[in-house]
Amino acid sequence: MAHQKNSLGFPIEHNQIGSVDEMNAASAESLNAGVSDTDMSTINAGVLNTLPAYQQALAIADQVYQEREPISPAMLSFLFFSKMAEESSKPGSTALGAAGTAAATPAAYLMKERELDAADKKAKATMAATLTTSLTKAPPKTTLYVDPSDANKTIRLSELEVSQRPDRDSLIPYKPPTAATMKSVGTGTLAQYMSLEDAEAFVIQQGMKRDHPNFKANVNKFTTGNQNLIGENILSGGLFSEAVPLVQNGEVINLQITPSKAAAKPQWTLYTEKRLPLIAKSQDGFNTKATSTIPRVNQALDVLLAGGVETGAVEEFTLPFRKFLVGLYGTVDPSIIGQESLQSISNIIATQMRPAGSGSTSDMEFKAYQRAGLDLGNTPQANYISLYAFKKMTENSIALNNAEFDLLTGDQIRNGRQLRAELDKVDKGIFEKYTGDVDDNEAIQAWYDALPDGSVMINNGIIESDMPYIIKGWKGT
Repeated sequence: MAHQKNSLGFPIEHNQIGSVDEMNAASAESLNAGVSDTDMSTINAGVLNTLPAYQQALAIADQVYQEREPISPAMLSFLFFSKMAEESSKPGSTALGAAGTAAATPAAYLMKERELDAADKKAKATMAATLTTSLTKAPPKTTLYVDPSDANKTIRLSELEVSQRPDRDSLIPYKPPTAATMKSVGTGTLAQYMSLEDAEAFVIQQGMKRDHPNFKANVNKFTTGNQNLIGENILSGGLFSEAVPLVQNGEVINLQITPSKAAAKPQWTLYTEKRLPLIAKSQDGFNTKATSTIPRVNQALDVLLAGGVETGAVEEFTLPFRKFLVGLYGTVDPSIIGQESLQSISNIIATQMRPAGSGSTSDMEFKAYQRAGLDLGNTPQANYISLYAFKKMTENSIALNNAEFDLLTGDQIRNGRQLRAELDKVDKGIFEKYTGDVDDNEAIQAWYDALPDGSVMINNGIIESDMPYIIKGWKGT
């Protein structure tokens, strides 16, 4: 703000000219601040300059305290000559004395301007600091309320705004929805498989309402398609399990099936833990038979079924001589090749028939194993039937081993009685046998036609033959 002048041309101080300066004078009664009595006009704003609030405060102070008008040389001349004329008119004055006295007037004017300029700077700094504090004050604390006119909306009000509202007594502070705390109640009830009706009654008894969205899913936890399991305990991790209600906001929302900490380990679990390692150990031997032995047996069966190789006592007896003659004359005898191939397969089968862990095998024992499987001294039909039986027994053993493993690692059985019942369903037969009406020729023919070539059937009178076993598709002698 430009300074106004009095009648003599001297600047008038701001505290003499109006309400704005009076306001500033009140806030800047002392231009010094702090315990050190720091002059506010001399400090560097520093960090304040980086604050948006300070920039706003400084802009306001700049509007109040505008730049001063520059000192007018004409005004200085006017003051000098006016004072000199005044002093010269006095009796006894001299021109030099009048000039000296007149020179003090412009000097006093300049000093006054400098004093006022310094006062303006102090007042401006103080005003900027005071306004910055006001501008940076935290806004009044507000609270989020439920809108009385719409419960789905919220309004934010300060304490002053709340006090001025006529419906202030009905204002309800808004609380955002939070995840309800879920907890289990009690130690639970021993879980068992039930019928559908009993399971529904049990779930309701535990506190869950029938119309709850989880009701059906929880009922299914206690039901089973296996009627043999009804009444049996539900196992969890091989242990007796408990049905524990899970409560949320005072309502049962789920039934957790967890292992019981109080119940002892079931006998079935103890049996399973001992039996599974034995099954796994047997599986190694069965895998070897399935991948190496069975393919060689199938090879021998195919050769014998097609009649490509003859066996018997004569063939076995003459084989060394025939091999000698072939070596002597350098000829090729296909029958010898086939018989030697069967002999090598016989050696493989004999080693597989020896019980595991039985120790070393004598020559007599080894020969016995050969005759039980494949022996050149037996007829082709006898060798075929022996190999067929060996193959079937091996496959049945593998199937039983796999079935028992699946049953013990599943959740469909709970005792030995159920295990035996399920294993009995596995086909353990070796030879095919017609069990229908022996007088129904059409049924017999249909049964026979359905058998694959190479099947060995027991002749129970349905085929006119003296042979106790019939090999379908046999082409040998």
